[in-house]
Amino acid sequence: CPVDVTIPPTPSPTPRPSDKSNATHCYTTKGELCYFPFTYKGLTYTSCTDEDAAWPWCALGPGEINQTTIGQCESSCPVDVTIPPTPSPTPRPSDKSNATHCYTTPTRNPTPRPTDISNATHCYTKEGDLCHFPFTWRGETYISCASDGRIRPWCTLRPGEPNGTNFGECEDSCPIDVILPPSPSPTLSPTIPDPTSQPSSSPS
Repeated sequence: CPVDVTIPPTPSPTPRPSDKSNATHCYTTKGELCYFPFTYKGLTYTSCTDEDAAWPWCALGPGEINQTTIGQCESSCPVDVTIPPTPSPTPRPSDKSNATHCYTTPTRNPTPRPTDISNATHCYTKEGDLCHFPFTWRGETYISCASDGRIRPWCTLRPGEPNGTNFGECEDSCPIDVILPPSPSPTLSPTIPDPTSQPSSSPS
């Protein structure tokens, strides 16, 4: 008689996840695991869908969706959960002549003027040119605009002799006729004879 003939145990099936609300763990009625996400007609699904079918279905793997790559979902699977598409940026209208579609343009920041205009070094002409100080006119050294020689106060625009191209009319806020005083001439001290010195004797 045969001895120790046994029936091998039936292997336990791989347990399914208990949480079927998670679309990642959804199965078909044939026990196949659904593949998520999949894309159909421009929508990306993370669940089963009943689009174009009489029952909810899902993809069985990556790739093209057709009759052989889908399966009917179990009734407990969620349906039509999609990932919203990324919104496209609103295009600018091409017709900017319409004021409703008006846009700003970047502007260059002008060079700021010094706030202390009382300083003659920061004086400007009416044309916006920076005055050049000091300058010499008729023997006087000016550190401000000058009123001598013209109806309106003026200044030079660059180093050199004032002439028809090297001057401009000053703004009203500029100081006028501030002149450097001439350097004082050194005072010569009188020569005081040394009382201890003897006058040189002249030959008789």
